Amino acid sequence: MGAFAGQSPVSLLVIVLVVGCAVAYGVWRGGEILANLRQPTVTREARVLGKDVREEPGTGWDPATTYLVTFLLDSGEQVDYPVPEAEYKHLAVGQCGRLSHRGAWYRGFRPFVEV
Repeated sequence: MGAFAGQSPVSLLVIVLVVGCAVAYGVWRGGEILANLRQPTVTREARVLGKDVREEPGTGWDPATTYLVTFLLDSGEQVDYPVPEAEYKHLAVGQCGRLSHRGAWYRGFRPFVEV
């Protein structure tokens, strides 16, 4: 007998839908990753415009926290990047420096040293 013998058509449909959604998500996410990998790492002057913390339900008691920083690039474009918590704590609104990114991936921000 097969692995699905005795299963109702509804449960088989649910299994097919779950597997199909997982494959579609993997293809979509893989395409996003490949698009970023194809981009060069770019470093440009930027200023910290704003900071935001977003909390979403996580697993168990621990919410998923995302630390977002808005930068104003030297071209006038505004971009938002999720950053590690440790870097988020050290960045200040108005701070100027050099922002490195690769596609949609944040690579770091080095503030200018004031003398």
